Amino acid sequence: MKRIFLGMIMSMMVMLVNGQSGVTILSKDSIQSMLDKMGVPGVAIATIEHGAINQVLSVCTILNDQPAAYNSIFNTASITKAVTAYLAVSLMEQGKLDLDERLNKYWVDPDLKGDKRVKLLTPHIILSHQTGFDNWRWMNDKKKLRFNADPGTKVTYSGEGYEYLRKALENKFKKSFVELVDEYVFDQLDMDDTQLGWSDDVEIERYAGEFKTVNEPYEITKDGPSAADDLLTTAEDLILFSRSVMTRAQNTMYEEYFASKVEARPGIQFSYGWVRFDDLPNDEYALFGAGGDKGVSAMICILPKSNRAIVLISNGENRGLVTNLMRIALGSVGNDIVGRFQ
Repeated sequence: MKRIFLGMIMSMMVMLVNGQSGVTILSKDSIQSMLDKMGVPGVAIATIEHGAINQVLSVCTILNDQPAAYNSIFNTASITKAVTAYLAVSLMEQGKLDLDERLNKYWVDPDLKGDKRVKLLTPHIILSHQTGFDNWRWMNDKKKLRFNADPGTKVTYSGEGYEYLRKALENKFKKSFVELVDEYVFDQLDMDDTQLGWSDDVEIERYAGEFKTVNEPYEITKDGPSAADDLLTTAEDLILFSRSVMTRAQNTMYEEYFASKVEARPGIQFSYGWVRFDDLPNDEYALFGAGGDKGVSAMICILPKSNRAIVLISNGENRGLVTNLMRIALGSVGNDIVGRFQ
C-alpha cells in the first residue's frame, strides 16, 4: 500500500531543507523561476532530514502539458547502477553471492570468447568500475566489447560492466534481472512505482517524459531492462531507496561496501554503485549518484553522518538545474560536491 503521508506533505508550498547553517526555504515560485530561466519543464524533489522523510515536491510540467503529481514517473538513467549494487550486496548478505567469485562460470560475452582475462571479472571488479571496458561497446571503432586494460588495473566508468553482471546473475540464479531486483529491492522497500526500463505497465499519463527544452519533448525512449540505465521511478520511491541506503551506510556491517574502493579522479572515489566524496565541510562524507541522458537529469546525495539526503529528478537535460538546487539545499557541502563533480 502506498504511503499516504507523503501525498499529504505535497500540499506544502515550500521546501524546507535543514542545512548546517540553518534552514533553506525554496518556494514553488522560486523553483519555477529557475526552471523558466534554464528552459527545463520541471523537477521533482524529495528530502530526508534527521533520518526521516521530510517532503516530496513536484514543480513540473509533464507530457501533454499536464502538471506533475508527487508520484509522476521519471527516467533516472544511471541511478540504475545504485540499484544493481544494492541487489548485489543484498545477495551477498544472504550468502547467495560472493563478490569476489569469478563470473566466467556463468557468463562470457561472445565478443570476449578466447580472452583469458574474463576469469578476472568479479562482482567487485564490476561494481567498482575496474573492468577495463569502454562505457558502451558502440563507442569504440569496432563496436565490440573489449578490454582496454586488464581488469583491476584501471578505473573506467562502464555501463557495459554492469550489463555483464546482469547477464551473469541471470544465469547464476536462473531468473531474469527484473525478477531479482523486484524480489530483493523493490518489493522489500515498497517501491511500488519503480521498474527497470519500459514495459506496458508504465502508466503513460503519469510519465514525465524527456525534454530538450520546455516545449520540445523527445520521442519516448522505450528501452528494456538494464542494470546500468533507464530506471523508471518516482521521487517518492527514490527517497525510500535513499533512506534504506543511508541506514545501511550507518551500519558497521556494511561499512566495507560503502568505503572508497578506487579513485576515479582526485577527490572522487567509486564505491559500489555510488560516487563517494570524503573530506567534505562539517566532517561529512557523501554517497552521490547522478543520471543524465537525452532529456533526463537526476541526482541523489546521501549524507549518512548527519542523516540527510536529497533526491532531484528532472525531465529536462540541463543538468545545471539539479546542480544549482543541490548547492542551495546542501550549502557548503553541496558546493563542494558539485565543484568536484563538474
